[in-house]
Amino acid sequence: MEKIIKILGKGEKSFSPDTTVVTLSFSKLCITYDEALARSVEDLSKIQNALKAIDLDKDCVKTSYFNISTQTERIRDEHGNYKKTLFLGYKYDQTLTITFSRSNKTLGKIINQISQYDIDSDMKISYILKDVDKAKEEVLKLAVEDAKSKAALIGESLCLKNITPVSINYHTSNSHDEEYEMCFEAPRLLNESINIEPEDIKMSDSVVVSFMFD
Repeated sequence: MEKIIKILGKGEKSFSPDTTVVTLSFSKLCITYDEALARSVEDLSKIQNALKAIDLDKDCVKTSYFNISTQTERIRDEHGNYKKTLFLGYKYDQTLTITFSRSNKTLGKIINQISQYDIDSDMKISYILKDVDKAKEEVLKLAVEDAKSKAALIGESLCLKNITPVSINYHTSNSHDEEYEMCFEAPRLLNESINIEPEDIKMSDSVVVSFMFD
């Protein structure tokens, strides 16, 4: 009969984010569809003009969401019974992302330029890892090494011999990572010398390794 011991290995590591993502969200209710479409084009043009003064690759700016939808309101009487549907207009929603290597100087320029162009938008700043897969591989290796170290320690304590790994049980759902975000309104930050030091991104993973021993 084979003698098997299962060891849970855990890996944890913190990474300094190397990429900044500025997300700009626009939303406006207009009377006609054409007006909503024209307003979306106008806002996009403002962003493009604002970023011309900054040395950014054109591929850094992407449209991640765009939609124009009909807006209505259900009107009810004093008893709560439905009477009619009131047409309010057309609402457009648009989201742009600006992704670049982490740099407070570049971030300050972007915020400053957008503020000068009086662009009505919500801004969110996120700090992420460019190569998430590489970071996950590092954490997984730590989890495997942790299992091996625990097996060696247990083997030494119990005088087990010939401890050999025979199988690994791993699911990607075991891994966990966090995205650190800071949110604020653009008009409040007009100084290009902005200094933001984001928290490290913490990642963890686990694996179960089965060891056979004599």
